[in-house]
Formats: sequence, structure tokens, C-alpha cells
Amino acid sequence: MIPDKIGPRSLRSPGKSVETPFGTSAEAWFWTVNALRARRDGQRATSHGARLSRPCEPDDIVRCVQELIGAQILGWAHAQVLQDVGTTQIAPDPARGHTAKLRLWREALDRMDTPLRRKGIVG
Repeated sequence: MIPDKIGPRSLRSPGKSVETPFGTSAEAWFWTVNALRARRDGQRATSHGARLSRPCEPDDIVRCVQELIGAQILGWAHAQVLQDVGTTQIAPDPARGHTAKLRLWREALDRMDTPLRRKGIVG
């Protein structure tokens, strides 16, 4: 079997604990942005203060988004919303007039879900 070109690391490594997939694409995206920020600041990525072994690197998720953009499955508007929401760490709120942004956010996550699940990044 030929591995996916951006597939995650093996879910089981000899002598290591089982890697924990993300529950949702949103969780994976927020972790990615936090991990990239931590990397930039010279720190290690964590999830809610606990160090979890994840089945990917943040770059794997970024590459997935880039491939979806290249395949025109995600548009630049989706990418902008992913960036904005990742930066603020707050999902769009329709009560605050973010209905268009919320639609793009949900579409982006939905379109990311299948490739992330196929690669074992989202469980």
C-alpha cells in the first residue's frame, strides 16, 4: 500500500503511547494554530495543558488545507476565515453578525474533515 503523501505518523510506535487523534476538524485546526505559535515562540505544543501525543505535525494539517485550496475545494475566503478564527481562537458567532463568516468556517471544517479522517488525524 502506498502511504498518503501527507499522512500522519503511525498511530502506534514501538515503546511509545498510542497517539490521540483529534475529535473534530475544529479541534485539529485550533491545535495547529497553537502549535505553530508555540513553535515560533520556541515551545512545545500542548492540548489544554496536557502533553498529548498527536498523530501528526501541525505542518500536516497546513498541507492538507493547502492541497484543498490547490484543488479548489477550499477558496481563499475559507482560508482567510481559518486564519482569522485560528488567530482569535473564537469561532464565528451569528449573534454578533458573523453569519457569512460562520458559513465559511463550517464549510472549511466540513471539507477538511474527510481528508483528516482518512489520514487518522481526526478520529
